[in-house]
Amino acid sequence: MYFQGMLVWTIRILKLDYDYDYEHEHEHEHEHEHEHEHEDKRERGKTPSRHSTWVARNLFPLAHCVNKSDYDYEEVYEHERKRDKGLDNPPPPCIQSKIQNLKSKIPCLCAAFLLIIVSLSCQGSRQQEAPAATPPAIPLAPPPKPAPEPRVTPIPVQDVQSGNPTVRVRLFNGTATVLVDAVAEMLVDSGGKLTPIAPGSWTFLRTAVKPPVQQFHVFSKTFRPGEELARDIYMNEWRAKGYDVQSLLRGDRYTTTQGHILDGRQYWISMARAATEAEAKRRVTQLEAQSAWAWVRAETLEPGTGSVTLRAPDGRQTATIGLPLSLRCDSPVSVKAGTRGGKYSGVIELWIEPDGSLGVYEALPMEDYLAGVLPAEMPASWPMDALKAQAVAARSDILQHLGYKHILEGFHFTNSQGDRVYAGFGGRHSASDAAVAQ
Repeated sequence: MYFQGMLVWTIRILKLDYDYDYEHEHEHEHEHEHEHEHEDKRERGKTPSRHSTWVARNLFPLAHCVNKSDYDYEEVYEHERKRDKGLDNPPPPCIQSKIQNLKSKIPCLCAAFLLIIVSLSCQGSRQQEAPAATPPAIPLAPPPKPAPEPRVTPIPVQDVQSGNPTVRVRLFNGTATVLVDAVAEMLVDSGGKLTPIAPGSWTFLRTAVKPPVQQFHVFSKTFRPGEELARDIYMNEWRAKGYDVQSLLRGDRYTTTQGHILDGRQYWISMARAATEAEAKRRVTQLEAQSAWAWVRAETLEPGTGSVTLRAPDGRQTATIGLPLSLRCDSPVSVKAGTRGGKYSGVIELWIEPDGSLGVYEALPMEDYLAGVLPAEMPASWPMDALKAQAVAARSDILQHLGYKHILEGFHFTNSQGDRVYAGFGGRHSASDAAVAQ
């Protein structure tokens, strides 16, 4: 509405002179007929002049442009008088000043009017523009198939074992000959076949070998019993990525002397199995590229087999015994493999290692094993409280890792710093034995 008003008033202003001249030239003929009548009325002040009528009709509505108080009626009357006498009759000065003032504003009004027209035309053209073409949608790869719904697997039923379980320790490996010295009679068990051996120093010489069959697991995560739902969700996520994920329950539950049950079981998640350790390590690298930390553990599927030749203390070959075998003796025996050796009280076992060498193991109660570990980890001359504290810590660590470390290979710990140093029966001390007993 504002723009329409401006347009109307602009046109009106442009017509000011034309309207004035038109009325001046076309109306004077008719007015001569009533000249005397108008003259009398003007003298009496009853009838306004033609110019006053024109001003009232054309200029007074422009209240914002013309000030009515500035209008000089005397000049208008003078203009009327000159016109009636045929004299030069320009518009009255008051009218001319107003017209000139309004004419000076015409360029600005025209410029504003043109800007309005341009803006409106631009707006209309924008409204008529065709909408921008939508770029074609980029086809996306189909989402992966959802993983199967997780299934909650109940915890397998296991017997609660004694708080003093049997521990199997690998003493030596990488040898072809083992020397065993016993002060009492030994009993050799090979596949259920028992062979007694008199006291003395006996040599076991490897003669035939068939290495064990192994596979190598790539483990990535562990879960505790009671976390089966989280375990199944994790396994299904990796199965959806193409991995043959398996869950292995490892560890045991034990009853302490006070009747408490220690549950050391864990679910180990196997992401892949490989025939060689090198291939398993490549799988580890692939998982690490997906921000998944993993580690490798070997599993013995079939134990190695072979045989050893038994030589008496005088060098005579007395028998050929199949492997694996075990030696039992009521007294501790000394075992030597190359430059390594020690005295042990448990059952001595000879196995075929994956590299075809002989491996020497000892199976004994956990408390006896702890008695051989404690003096190897700290001096037995330390205060008794320190020894007892170390015994508690070592016992807890043994129970915690008893079912993990090397259980898939058939034993628990090695005699090295990788697990814990074990000095055997020959390294025990009365002070450390007392600390373990307490």
